[in-house]
Amino acid sequence: MSLQNQLKESNSKIDALLSEKLNLQKDLESRPTQHELRLYKQQVKKLEKALKKNIKLQELISHTKTEDTEKKDEPSKENHQQVLVDQRYFQVLNS
Repeated sequence: MSLQNQLKESNSKIDALLSEKLNLQKDLESRPTQHELRLYKQQVKKLEKALKKNIKLQELISHTKTEDTEKKDEPSKENHQQVLVDQRYFQVLNS
C-alpha cells in the first residue's frame, strides 16, 4: 500500500513539475532575446535623438515665427511711411 501511495505522490509531483515546466517555457518564449533587446534599445536611442532634434527644430521655428511677426510689424510701419512720402510727392507733382 505504501508503494502505491508513493507512486501516486510521485506521479502527482511529476504532473505538477511538467505543468510548471510548460508554464516556464511559455514565459521564456514570450520574452525577447538578447539580440532583440539590443535592437529595441538602439531603436529607442534613435527615436530619442529624433525627438530631441524635432523639439529643437520646433523651438527654432517658433522663435523665427515670433521674429518674423515682429519684422512684419516693422515693415508695415515703414510701408505706411513710404506711402505717405509717395502721396506727398504726387501732390507736389500735380500742383
